[in-house]
Amino acid sequence: DWSSDVCSSDLGTLIFILGSLFCGISSTLEMLLISRIIQATGASMTMATNYGIITENFPPEMRGRSLGVLGSFVSLGSIAGPGIGG
Repeated sequence: DWSSDVCSSDLGTLIFILGSLFCGISSTLEMLLISRIIQATGASMTMATNYGIITENFPPEMRGRSLGVLGSFVSLGSIAGPGIGG
């Protein structure tokens, strides 16, 4: 159902932000690793619901294009991220 997709995505974004905050303030390697696990959990919640939200909100004739655009940006981030981020 649509509301649970949006709720999961919002919760995932909040968890990702908290994980990022904990990464920034971590003072030990153990705390950094735990923070990265929290961050990855939030990111996976957000990414897993993106396709469901797109399929629910776009009409059938626009669905293929919308999913293609999402896939293109995910691929672009995977390609450009390491070069930009260092």
